[in-house]
Amino acid sequence: MALQPFDSVTRGAIVQLKKLKPKLEAASPEARIEFVSTVFEFDLYHEIISHQLIERYGLSGRDYYDCFEMNDGEFVVHGLMAKAISNPVMEANIRATGERVWDNWMATYHEHKPQGALFE
Repeated sequence: MALQPFDSVTRGAIVQLKKLKPKLEAASPEARIEFVSTVFEFDLYHEIISHQLIERYGLSGRDYYDCFEMNDGEFVVHGLMAKAISNPVMEANIRATGERVWDNWMATYHEHKPQGALFE
C-alpha cells in the first residue's frame, strides 16, 4: 500500500511525533502521553502501527507500543483518556482501533488516577 501524501496539519503532527520519539524512554510519562495523544488526535494509528511511517519519517509501531510498556502504561492510558474524553475526534479514532478499546481504557482511566500536577 502506497503512503498517501499528508496535508500540512498532519505533517506537522508527524514532525511533533518525531520530536517526541527520543523522549519516549524518559522516566516521566509526559512524552509518551503526548505521543499517543497526537497519534489519535491526527488519526495516525493505522499508519504508525503498520510501519507506513518508518521509511520516510522514522516512526513505527514499536514507538507507539513502547509508550505503554515502560511500567507505567496505566498512567499513559489515563493521560490519553483525560484528553480524549473532551475530544470527539480522539474518541472516534480510539474507538476505531477495536470494539472494546475505549471501554477498557475508560476502566483504566477510572481505576488508575495517578497523583501529581500532570494528572490534576
